[in-house]
Amino acid sequence: MAKCPFCGSGVTEDLVVYGGTCPKCFAEIPGEEAATDPGIEAREAEDRWDRIRARLPMLLGMTLLVLIVGCTGLTALAVVVWPSSEPAEVLDFDALDYPMPDLLGAGDPGAPEVASTEPSGRASNHSSTPRPGSTGIKPVPKPPPGAVDLSLDAPRVHRDDNVVLTDPVAIVHMIGERMIENIPGLKTCYDRQLKVTPTLRGRWKLSFTIETSGAVSQAVAQPLDKSNAELESCLVKAVQDRWKFGKISIAQPVQRTLRFNPE
Repeated sequence: MAKCPFCGSGVTEDLVVYGGTCPKCFAEIPGEEAATDPGIEAREAEDRWDRIRARLPMLLGMTLLVLIVGCTGLTALAVVVWPSSEPAEVLDFDALDYPMPDLLGAGDPGAPEVASTEPSGRASNHSSTPRPGSTGIKPVPKPPPGAVDLSLDAPRVHRDDNVVLTDPVAIVHMIGERMIENIPGLKTCYDRQLKVTPTLRGRWKLSFTIETSGAVSQAVAQPLDKSNAELESCLVKAVQDRWKFGKISIAQPVQRTLRFNPE
């Protein structure tokens, strides 16, 4: 006969094998083949995992949707806010059929315009009508030579300075007009150096960048003939400190060759 595991009294074999209540101590004999109860906490934990597994596909779908929307928003913001990685090409007014002063001398400021010399060494007279096959940019009338002087307190203010230009043709027109206004003022730098070096003459390539705000940066006066550090320093300072352009959508590099001749 089998014994109760709690009180040691004799019980039937079935009670020990399949479980039941001991007739002597009334204890619950689990039985050798009875199902094991994992306990309340274990059952609750298992239930939680079952609920999580049931909701897992939905959670993964929502997470993926949030990531897609977030990436799309960041991409759109980058396109709108971040500047273009492609810099603008240099706007070379030597190559454009655009009428503007390119020779400054020590003579009468009201003298007629003289023929210009392109960097290649070929002489040409800029006319008011574009040549066939040119850029098609409509020329802008020139102001009187010497109209801009470095002795002025401030550069000229334009009504459209707060308008951001995006059209390439409009940007070229604006830059050309401002250069027509400002180039004659560079004669002051040349006149000062003529007092020191009466035979000073030559060509200088003026290069600078117009920032989106209209301010000038990275100005360089590169001598193409003989260098004169004082003249070049004066030209750079005049361009960076005094020249002001309208606002544009992307920074624009510009260059123009100027000739200085005392005669």
